[in-house]
Amino acid sequence: MSKVALHEYLNEIQRLLNEESYGEAVSHCRSILQQYPRHVDTYRLLGQALLEQADYQAAEDVFQRILGALPNDLTVHIGLSIIAQETDDLSKAIWHMQRAYELAPYTPSLQSELRKLYKRRDGRAPAKLVLTQGALAHLHFQGEMYKTAVSEWQSILEKEPNRLDIMAMLAEAYWRQNERVNAVELLRHLLDEAP
Repeated sequence: MSKVALHEYLNEIQRLLNEESYGEAVSHCRSILQQYPRHVDTYRLLGQALLEQADYQAAEDVFQRILGALPNDLTVHIGLSIIAQETDDLSKAIWHMQRAYELAPYTPSLQSELRKLYKRRDGRAPAKLVLTQGALAHLHFQGEMYKTAVSEWQSILEKEPNRLDIMAMLAEAYWRQNERVNAVELLRHLLDEAP
């Protein structure tokens, strides 16, 4: 039996997805996960393959597992939005697309998708999308303006205290601005909520 590096194997699975060989991709992903049951990149490919097969329940389960480890995964939020659209859960589709938009607000395809969802909900699309507080916080974080990002995320958590994605980003911002005690305290709380 020949040995293949994991990253090469994942590239092969991505090739299968590109060639629309979804069943084969699922099989390979499950094989990898037997050896590496916590390998997030493999879960991401598995979720994409299941989504393409229209196995929405299984794809949603995989994507939710990823969010348990990476609550700010752009690809997963987009996937969950697509699943919600396909299962006629418009509010959930919008929520996940808003999370994706917060992570990458200047991505034209995300802006377009979010406008389409708003049009379905409201009957008309907004001419311009306003940056949400979460999007502003992410931009501040990316610009290493951690104190401002912390303030924005704290404000969001006051309104939505169960946002695990915001807790994770807030903890990282605390860490980066050397507020280690706050970071550790928040991470402990986060682990209590979603071990």
